[in-house]
This record gives sequence, C-alpha cells and structure tokens, in this order.
Amino acid sequence: MALTNYLMQSGLCVALSYGFGLALWWRIGASTAMAIAAAIIVLQIPLSAWWLSRYRFGPVEWIWRRLTYGGRSRCARHHDRPRPQRGRVSGQRRKTKWTLPCFSSHS
Repeated sequence: MALTNYLMQSGLCVALSYGFGLALWWRIGASTAMAIAAAIIVLQIPLSAWWLSRYRFGPVEWIWRRLTYGGRSRCARHHDRPRPQRGRVSGQRRKTKWTLPCFSSHS
C-alpha cells in the first residue's frame, strides 16, 4: 500500500500545483502547501486501513505483483484464512532438523 499511497499523493499534488491542474504553485504559500499535503495524508490513512481490511495489497502493488509473477494472484483478504492442517494438534510444531548439506554429519 506504500507505493499506492506515494503515487496517489504525488499525482494529487502535481495536479494541484502545475498548470495542467489547478496551477496553485504560485498562488499559495509554503504553509498552505504543507497543509494540503497533510490533509491528503490524513485522508489516505483511513482509506488505506479500509482497503487493507478487504484486500491483501494495494491496487498498484497488486498490478506490480501480477506483472512480476505473471498469472493470477489473489488479492482478496478472504484467501488469507489459515487452513486446518490434518494430523497435527493445533499449536504443535513440526520437529525438523535444519542442516546444510556441506555441514551434515552424514557425508
């Protein structure tokens, strides 16, 4: 969601500041520009919380993952539910011995 928020804030600030948008760059002072940026952040925080309560990734992150890994990637939050594992009691860990082949005693 960080990349989505960064691009959203950058896009909004550019559209507000430059001539193809509202051209506020020369009409407002630095304190007003900082207040506008702070207002955008204040709006992004609950929007991000709402989005992440429903989806695993932000929209730009989802597109990035889709282009990087190809195929379909799950975005909806309901796919994150842990699936019950058969044959183990909840809370038990598997006992595995992690060794590197070059350090194994059975060489």
